[in-house]
This record gives sequence, structure tokens and C-alpha cells, in this order.
Amino acid sequence: CGAGEHEPLAAVAAKPFTDGFSDGEPAYVRAQIARRAVSNPEGAELLALMDAMNADLTLPFVSGGVVLGWLHLRDEDWSDGFSGDEIQRLQELAAIASTVLSNIRDFQAREEEHRLAALGAMAAGLAHEIRNPLAGIKGAAQYLQGEELPEDAADMLNVVISEADRLNIVVSQFLDYARPFELHAQPEVLNALVTHAVTLLRAQGLPEGVRLEEELSGELPAIPLDATRITQVILNLLQNAVQAMAEGGVLTVTTALRTDRTGDRWAELVVTDTGEGIDEAVLEQLFVPFFTTKPGGTGLGLAICERIARAHGGELDITSSRPGGTTATLRLPTVPGPL
Repeated sequence: CGAGEHEPLAAVAAKPFTDGFSDGEPAYVRAQIARRAVSNPEGAELLALMDAMNADLTLPFVSGGVVLGWLHLRDEDWSDGFSGDEIQRLQELAAIASTVLSNIRDFQAREEEHRLAALGAMAAGLAHEIRNPLAGIKGAAQYLQGEELPEDAADMLNVVISEADRLNIVVSQFLDYARPFELHAQPEVLNALVTHAVTLLRAQGLPEGVRLEEELSGELPAIPLDATRITQVILNLLQNAVQAMAEGGVLTVTTALRTDRTGDRWAELVVTDTGEGIDEAVLEQLFVPFFTTKPGGTGLGLAICERIARAHGGELDITSSRPGGTTATLRLPTVPGPL
């Protein structure tokens, strides 16, 4: 690749640029994209992005169904362009680089497992030491509620009990995040779990102005899932979407069966809202434990959801723009993962 007259874009939104790669397209060749752009608006948008990045050939780095990155190459004016043989060899090189990047991710995941195992052992002891005095504090406050007390004192007791309950939730979620998961997987159809979670959400009552739309694929096979854990993930994503639409909007829930470029099949759940979206700086921190922008939130909900997805051999991805809403995508392998 050579130096270009145009500065490359500092960042490119994952969609629509990576859509073709996610669907198994092995490379973007500018000449082919230009022909597609004549009659296809998405092709025109893709061509504009390639032009902005001064790219004549783009090769993806893909692991499973995840696009890890891409390599842009420029066709110099003095050359005859990339031949079919050159493109094939470059694709082979990109495949090797993808394997290396995937191995790095796997190594980091194993390191994270060891760290969480140690953290879980510590958390269990810490939770025990916190919960016992916490129960004593709450019990004493509840006992005093039966006494004749000034109004201010009664209000303070309510605060003590409420904060004790909140701290107990934080401790419980911390334990849930830190200790190793014990998954109880059985053959389940993702649609059934989605329908159950939607029913629970409707039972809680949708806020005025929020409309829920479902489009569930009939192609999904039964796959090994811990129904309780996956329902927890789905419900959390649904509740987050509802909370993001304080002024009302549309909550869309879809499922689909996807096949990646290696031929592996994935059951996919997509939850989309039409809320105000999430700032990029916040988006990068969503899976960090105890990071939250919600008043009274613990910052562990999405971190736990992401762990559950990984424990099933899947992945949880969240994209957003301001304005424009947020999309959460849960992908689960249709073959047994590391349960």
C-alpha cells in the first residue's frame, strides 16, 4: 500500500462497513464494489468509505463471526492492479493473521478465567463477612420500626433498611460475576427463551409510548443452553432498551440463524431501541464491572451478561450512535461450546 493524498478516517462505524465480512465476503475489491454501487445504495456507501480511506482492496481479520479488524491496500497508479492470484495470496495471509489474533484473544480469555477464579474465592469470603453484619443492621432497624419514634427517626430507619437491601443486591451481583459459573445446559430453542423474557417484561408493564415488536426466525435449532442464565441476559437487554427510551420509542426484538465465513452456524438475538443512544466513551466501558451511568445502578448487569455469553461459547456486542438508538447482539453457537 502506498501513501495517499487523503487522510484515512480516524474511525469507521462497525456497520455497514463490516456487514459484508460478517456475512462471509472474503475481501472488498474496489472495482467490484464500484459496479455494485451503480444499483445498490449500500454498495455506494461502502464505496464512499473505501474512497475516504484511500483503499482499493480491503481484507478482513475474522474470528468466527467477529470482525477483528481489516487491512487496506492501495493500488498504485503505475501498477496493473491486484491480480486474482495476488488477492488469493493476500487472503491467505489475512487468514493467518486472523488465526494469530484469535489465539491472542483465547489466551487473554484463559488469563481472565484464572483471574476470576482467584477473585471468586476472595469474593465468597468477603461476601460472608459483609452479609452477616448487614443482616444484623437491617434486623435491628426493622425491630426499631415497631417502636414509637419521631417522624425523622422513622424516615432514617427506612433509609437504613433500603440501603441495606441495596448493598445486599450489590454483594449478590458481585458474587455472581466473580465466582465461576455453574451452567446447567439443556437443549433449548432461543425463541422460547426470548418469548418467556418478553412475557416477563410485559408483565412488569411497558412505559407509555414504548412499542415492542418481535420478529423471531423459525429456523433456529435446539442448542445447549442454560435457560435461566440466558433468560437473565435477554431480560437485562430488554430492560436496558426500555430504560433508554424515556420519551417513548420502538423496542425491536429479532432472532436469526447466521452462518459465518467458516461455515459455523450461530443463533443470533438482536435487541434494538430508538433511544438517544450511548456516547462512544461510555460504550467502551459498558462491560467494565461497577461502571454505570444509572442512578442506583451496580454496574454489574452487562458485565454478568457478557460473562454468560462467553461461558456458552458465544458473544455479546453492543453498538450505538447519538442520536440513533442502541443495538445489542447476542450470538450463540449452534454446536456445544465450552459449557
